[in-house]
Amino acid sequence: MTKSGDSTDDSQRAGRRRLGVVLKPAAQARSRNKLERLLEVGHDMMIEVGFDRMRVVDIAERAGCSTGAFYQRFADKEALLEALAQRFAERAWTLLDTMLLPERFAGQPFALVVRRMLVVMVRLASANAILLREVMRASLRDMGTWTYFSSMRDHLIDRLLTVASDHPEVAGRAQKGGPIDLAVQIMLSSLISRSLADPRIMGMSDDDLAAELATVMIRYLQLEDAPWDPSLSPPID
Repeated sequence: MTKSGDSTDDSQRAGRRRLGVVLKPAAQARSRNKLERLLEVGHDMMIEVGFDRMRVVDIAERAGCSTGAFYQRFADKEALLEALAQRFAERAWTLLDTMLLPERFAGQPFALVVRRMLVVMVRLASANAILLREVMRASLRDMGTWTYFSSMRDHLIDRLLTVASDHPEVAGRAQKGGPIDLAVQIMLSSLISRSLADPRIMGMSDDDLAAELATVMIRYLQLEDAPWDPSLSPPID
């Protein structure tokens, strides 16, 4: 007889196979909770003291477990960072699947798709700026950690091209390597640069930045513009 939680675990495992296997499914709820606690504490300490200064012993202590319990789940701090990158990418993947549905934008101008997408993407990048910065630094040593972000980027482009194929004004440009693909990659590069920069260098608000980037992308694609109220977009935790 199949337990009620099995289907959820199966879908989680499928998602992890999609992006690579770092977060191994725990056999018991208590062990899963401890894993999540270590991830949350690791993320919080990275924000507080920085990745280089945080120590495994401090992470374990704050998470209420032993260092041995930490090493049962992660080989080292770098493995914890990779797991955080994977968790972020999986959450972003789910968000994109929910947001970029062709039927959601039926009959609406593609410029509105661009504006709504960029509000969400800028907020997501801003909420995870420190993680983005640390993963970028880690990728200079080992590109494995960056794989999760590149998978997320590719999925974003695939979803957006699917939506674009239903919009006559851009349907002829909705292919890999085309102008929409290039525009998205430029926008994402801008968000990565923002996460690496001193906040004072690019001090505009998330929604103002999203509006500016959307205007650039809309003009590049030679679209008729469409307004969008950012307050109608979902908040990003």
